[in-house]
Amino acid sequence: MTRTALIATVLVGALWAHAAGWRVENATLAVEIRTNDAALIVTDRRTGRTWHPAPEAPCALRNVQLVTSSPTALELAATATISNLPVRVRLALDPTASAEFTVTLSGEGDFPGKASIPYPPALDFKPGDHLIVPFSEGFRLPLGQPTLCFYTSLNMYASSCCMPFFGAEREGDGAGWQIIAETPNDAAVVLHRGKPEGTRMGEVAPLLAAGMKWLPELGRFGYPRVTRYVLHARGGYVAMAKRYRAAARREGLVKTFREKVKERPLVDRLLGAPNVWYSRAKDDPSRLEMARELHAAGIDRFLWSAGGYPDEVKGIGALTNVLVSRYVCLRDIYHPEMLAALGRKPGLYSNTSAWPDDVIWKSPLTNDYRNAWDVKDKTGRRWFCGAQCTSRQIPHAREIFAKDMRTHPFTGRFLDVTGGAFEDCWNPAHRMTRTQGRAAQFDLLGVVSRELGLVCGSEQGMGCIVPVCDYFEGMLSPWGHRTPYRLSDRQIPRSEIFRDGLHPTNVPPAALARVTDFSLNPRYRIPLFELVFHDCCCSHWYWYDYSNRPLFLWPRRDLFSALYATAPMYVFDHRHWLEHKAEFLASYRWLGPLVRRLGYEEMTDHRVLTSDRLVQRTTFADGTTVTANFGERPYALPDGGVLAPMASVTRPAERDVP
Repeated sequence: MTRTALIATVLVGALWAHAAGWRVENATLAVEIRTNDAALIVTDRRTGRTWHPAPEAPCALRNVQLVTSSPTALELAATATISNLPVRVRLALDPTASAEFTVTLSGEGDFPGKASIPYPPALDFKPGDHLIVPFSEGFRLPLGQPTLCFYTSLNMYASSCCMPFFGAEREGDGAGWQIIAETPNDAAVVLHRGKPEGTRMGEVAPLLAAGMKWLPELGRFGYPRVTRYVLHARGGYVAMAKRYRAAARREGLVKTFREKVKERPLVDRLLGAPNVWYSRAKDDPSRLEMARELHAAGIDRFLWSAGGYPDEVKGIGALTNVLVSRYVCLRDIYHPEMLAALGRKPGLYSNTSAWPDDVIWKSPLTNDYRNAWDVKDKTGRRWFCGAQCTSRQIPHAREIFAKDMRTHPFTGRFLDVTGGAFEDCWNPAHRMTRTQGRAAQFDLLGVVSRELGLVCGSEQGMGCIVPVCDYFEGMLSPWGHRTPYRLSDRQIPRSEIFRDGLHPTNVPPAALARVTDFSLNPRYRIPLFELVFHDCCCSHWYWYDYSNRPLFLWPRRDLFSALYATAPMYVFDHRHWLEHKAEFLASYRWLGPLVRRLGYEEMTDHRVLTSDRLVQRTTFADGTTVTANFGERPYALPDGGVLAPMASVTRPAERDVP
């Protein structure tokens, strides 16, 4: 045998290049790529666990060939099954982290239609495994079982996935894997499900696996797509959150309140402040009178989100420790024909001048406009606003805020539908990729926080805009699992949403179950976003899924707010305030000082203390712990005390906060 042939034989043997696949390994991991579809087989030598490709995951690649190899890296050529694109796959063990490796998918060419590439495909599960996903605040979903989470795909950096990672952990020690999308702007999580037989009302089919999916960039493959795998021997979702926080810090996304307050002292007023929306009825007190009434009653720190006339804004802003803000939607374009049908005149916030030049195009087809919010006219016809391209909103924001601030001295502003998703825009006047859309959203929110120096809020929330945004409305209320404002056949009357609270008889059982059995179920919910960004951004409920709606769920919402140290959201008119004043004051006295004290602190840990997951504890960087009992029985505390049902306890004893 020649020397060249001998070297080749040794190399092939080292890589296990056989019918099953090619393999690289170190002292911690062994990763194999199958020859037929480039799917992964991953072994963590610390735990002895091997994950194989999930049977439910589609075959993403074919015609797989080895191009180059080394003991720690492989490069393969293949064809994407769905799109028939020639692609390259590079698998590389991380030399700086023994339990991590990356998979890079690169290629050139068009994606046919709305095709995507699901790669790397999902890994399989064993009984007791749970999927960890940053769906809104965060959820831990049992694999192999039906769930009320009905999504089959979660776009990263969207209303469905606020941070670009997900993973799986096993019961007990939390050993498992984590995927971080290092190029997240065109990434999504694919949820694979089984057959729906045997599910209860409102449930969907069993959740079996989750994997990556790559979306086109304006119809093309675009840039290389990078997936990082992190194997955890213990620690579960807490370890995943802390690993991602380290990645987010390197990316410049971890900007803490301590840093923000140095630049904008007004941010300090936000910590411990309930988010207040006053739905003023015809004969109710003015906004200024209502704000003063709240302040005098003892709710002496709050974020006033209901705006007001110039003298009201000035008066509310003069109250001690109060922020005064106003909602604005820069995305919705009320075009002239729509305004005429609704009987309205163009105004500062109707965006009529943006029609049609600034609207998003969904495709290269001329005038393929993207719709936004819809409104019914007097005949019952639905009219859709156009959706203004994010890149075009920035000059518009500067213009209207400058006009507004001349008469309305706001200390905060809330931008609707800004922190919810990135979009491609095919309009030839301002073509925009999702990556460019992300940068545009960052700059748009920066008009409020960086240019005007105000406290900035946005809808839903994403980790990538934390440096320029201070609070998110909707992070605690997962999309599609909120108390509804609209039923299939009618919109719920205003009085039921903003005054009396919504009772179960007003909502179909399946819709209510998504709130009681899933959204507010401590067996599923975890504070994933708080473990990463608690000391950087405030999380709130949503405008029709707020703390006091429905009334019978108010205690449970407040208990989550206490456990996570997040401020409540109150929505009411004057009658509702008077009828439930005692509950409002009790809620604020419970949560206000607690959230104020812990607002600057990183959440360092979250633990479940009982097998039914109904007693949980969070820990913060200063050593404070908050224990919450979601159960129906008292819980015996280690120090000899007893924690009553639907109550929380804070240790150590509270200290004064200026």
